[in-house]
Amino acid sequence: MRSLSRSGSASAVVMSATFGMFAGVGPLAAAAAPPRISEVYGHLPLSFEVNEGQVDSSVKFLARGQGYGLFLTAAEAVLSLRGEHESSAVVRMQLLGGTRDPRAVGLEPQITRSNYFLGNDARRWHTGVANYGRVRFEGVYPGVDLVYRGTQRRLEYDFVVAPGADPRRIRMAFRGADTVTIGPRGELILDTAGRTLVQPAPVLYQEARAGRRRVEGAYFLRSMSAGGSDEPEVGFVVGDYDRARALIIDPMVVYSTFLGGSGAVINGTV
Repeated sequence: MRSLSRSGSASAVVMSATFGMFAGVGPLAAAAAPPRISEVYGHLPLSFEVNEGQVDSSVKFLARGQGYGLFLTAAEAVLSLRGEHESSAVVRMQLLGGTRDPRAVGLEPQITRSNYFLGNDARRWHTGVANYGRVRFEGVYPGVDLVYRGTQRRLEYDFVVAPGADPRRIRMAFRGADTVTIGPRGELILDTAGRTLVQPAPVLYQEARAGRRRVEGAYFLRSMSAGGSDEPEVGFVVGDYDRARALIIDPMVVYSTFLGGSGAVINGTV
């Protein structure tokens, strides 16, 4: 296992990864909710709210999933993770060397609306806040968009690399993780506050007339110590592929683990 400590046509190239979350919602809720209901709830689509003043102004969109909250800014995705016994941790996925202020756009408008009634002052209320099924940050790197989507139990993000753009520009840092490692199956493992957050190994493929063709690829880690920090940066290694066709990088497992004190592991596939 490789380890680095904190604290690496008009077709587009698509790079996807998944954050897997602990599927429980706390011991009391888990005991009260029948397993089938919890399972169905976990597969419900994630809704992204526009920030209209209900949270800090740096946040463009926010979402609440099963066991986590997500806050999307121009520079990072902030995950607030809830584990067992009301414990929590915060992990920040930051893009390194990217565009300073990419445009954020909500996609797939939802019927759902959010309402916030804060205190007795109606001027602080926020009603009819729009929700979306996906959020796109345009041009996070030259020719590269970042799209967020997911369900209650998982968060997915895709890097969409336009023809002529370079996927090697994509570099991420995970602030709040005590260690960042690549596991024996190629998964990205983030240890934080005594818990583990896992992003399954990316699966790379292209669609062609003859069917789906696999492409070699993986995460890589590289030390940032030369820049004054001992935190690792995370990127993608991409093998040879047909650059006239779209390339998809997508994890095979759609949700994995956020471990509590019991060390229980929950895995799933599409």
